[in-house]
Amino acid sequence: MRDEVMHMNIFVPDSVKNNAREVLLKNLAATGGKYVCPSWPRYPHQWLWDSCFHAIALSRLELKDAAKNEIRRLFTFQQENGFIPHIQYVSKRAQSPLAAERFFYPHWKHHSSHTQPPVLARALLAIQDPDFTREVFGKVKKFFLYFIEFQDPDRDGLISNFIPTETGRDATPEYDRFYPRLQGWGTTGRLFNMAAYFFFLSLTEAKYRLMGWDIARVSQSRVDVEDLMFNSIWVDGMYVLSTLAESQDEKMELQGYAKRVEDAIIQKCWDEKSRTFWSLAKDNSFIKVMTVSNLFPLLLPRLPHGRAESIVNALRDPNKFWTPYPIPSVARDEQVFDADYREKLLWRGPTWVNTNWYLVIGLLRHGFTNEARELAERTVTMVEREGFREFYQPFTGKGMRVKNFGWSTLAVTFDSLFT
Repeated sequence: MRDEVMHMNIFVPDSVKNNAREVLLKNLAATGGKYVCPSWPRYPHQWLWDSCFHAIALSRLELKDAAKNEIRRLFTFQQENGFIPHIQYVSKRAQSPLAAERFFYPHWKHHSSHTQPPVLARALLAIQDPDFTREVFGKVKKFFLYFIEFQDPDRDGLISNFIPTETGRDATPEYDRFYPRLQGWGTTGRLFNMAAYFFFLSLTEAKYRLMGWDIARVSQSRVDVEDLMFNSIWVDGMYVLSTLAESQDEKMELQGYAKRVEDAIIQKCWDEKSRTFWSLAKDNSFIKVMTVSNLFPLLLPRLPHGRAESIVNALRDPNKFWTPYPIPSVARDEQVFDADYREKLLWRGPTWVNTNWYLVIGLLRHGFTNEARELAERTVTMVEREGFREFYQPFTGKGMRVKNFGWSTLAVTFDSLFT
């Protein structure tokens, strides 16, 4: 596995590190020291992949006890089959009136009923504590194996997602086909889109809960996307987990699982005509909308170099992703591109720090050092100026929506990716 290698460091100012420490500790204190919430009070609960990113940033800031606590608490609601919910609620009553997600679950439940991208292995790698790795390794492995056992209903080697929030990119346009949208009606259209989207989410979630999240039944519904980003993160995490395994047999076992999904992405998701990787619909047709997800096969260690070059060509295209503050979550030449968050739907244009972090790793993995460095430097500059915001305007770098957003503290780790 070719991973991060020696490159010239980038510079993360001490002010960014100090501010990141303050934000993370403040969000930890807000929960009474239970975990680092994404941002109090808008996001008071514990989100799965947020906590993994928090643990990575905490480790870089030498707050490893807090990082371990983030991971340990995630296993509180791990089920026997390995599943970990994407939200663990701080309590039945602790609820910001703005935290709409809680509305869609019964008040007696302490957690949501679907999951999120598996970043756990990357968190273990960042913590770098052999004793802690031994403590939780089996649980992390079980979580990764859950996806290939229970979320690959057609057994084609690709993990399916049955609700967009499971990908972590809540309103990403790959799912637009599943809910009604009204365009060109100004504010009326935007309000309709928001209402339609949240109704779609709540209805879909309710239906799956009534099915007991029985994947055999859930997979019969029309919402089924084999998402490039989710599958690529899974492959990357499984390879990382293999490096942390203590026995050679287990290393080989985990690499075997990773290679199977990696091969499926390379063989099934590649469109030679457009020289592009696409997410797949239920009938294995390409979902031809260009989002940040299309860039994530850069995480695949065995990605053919020519295909990596095609991805980087799209990444460096100023009409697609190479905006002044890359990488926008949707290519700017897509009709649904919304740089200013005007539709009030997430992941439809603005730039996010966590996806930039993963893409820096992928660029370095395949030798695109200059692109990786430039992406990292622009991200750090943006965060230094605007603070730790939920996301950023891709042309101006303006911070948007929630302030003191935990996973944007990943910016403090960008220098470590180059050493």
